Amino acid sequence: MTVLYLVIGILVVAAVIAVVSLVAIVFIKEVPLRRQSGIEQAQEELAAVAPSAGPAAVATTLSTADAEGELPVRTVADAVRVAEAPTSPIPVAEPVLGPAVYGFVTGVGGTGLRDAVVTLTGARGEQVARATAAEDGGYEFHLPTGGTFLLVVASARRRPAAITVAVADRPVRQDVTLAGGTAIGGTVRRGEAGPADGVTVMLVDARGDVAGSARTGAAGTYRIDDVPAGVYTITASLAGHQPVADAVTLTEGTPAVQDLALPVRAELGAPAPCPPSPHPHYGTLLSKSDRILDNKVP
Repeated sequence: MTVLYLVIGILVVAAVIAVVSLVAIVFIKEVPLRRQSGIEQAQEELAAVAPSAGPAAVATTLSTADAEGELPVRTVADAVRVAEAPTSPIPVAEPVLGPAVYGFVTGVGGTGLRDAVVTLTGARGEQVARATAAEDGGYEFHLPTGGTFLLVVASARRRPAAITVAVADRPVRQDVTLAGGTAIGGTVRRGEAGPADGVTVMLVDARGDVAGSARTGAAGTYRIDDVPAGVYTITASLAGHQPVADAVTLTEGTPAVQDLALPVRAELGAPAPCPPSPHPHYGTLLSKSDRILDNKVP
């Protein structure tokens, strides 16, 4: 009987726990995972409050969202396009994201410079913000107030740039192109067999650092863009072939052409049989103490 009471008690406790869990699942509000940055959330809030709230309410909502952190460039660009779009027949509050500076740092060929360091200074020379450009060369600074700022951009082996940027109450895009780059291209051939596909071509500077690389296509051509001017060693390598290297000098603003040829490695076959010689073999046989053991002379 005691065992029966114990089993009944366990079942009652389990039933109570199940009921409590069900009530918690039904009445507790789900909290979704955060998958958006501050400005993206601000845009959604803006779209929700714009038809019924005035500009003051919109500005308050956005300022709260901006305090959450730095936000991606594309979001700012989208907001600027919305602000500059033709007026809708339905009155909608204009999105105001506040003062900001954003843009892209590229080389002469238009490739983003991900290693570029972007610094923003104020009128008295104080540093306002600093960041390293993203993978595509993008950067973005959110500012507490507008004003006139100095944007300084530097990248390895390129001439730095300094630009004055005036910011009011909305984001300002400022793209920067750093000079000092050039390009090199050409064709890689494999002996007399024609163009070589899949060849790795590299440019190595005087310090041994790889300044750029590329792989040839079916036509055997390659091209390396946005390379600083200077003297380099260019190499070409392909599995099963002896690599080649050559010196090349690149001049700023003048793309260079450098063709390369991979030597075809000779293959060793079986030695050809030699006919027996009619002449006897001659030689001297010595012991370890250099004593002559046998001597055959003509």
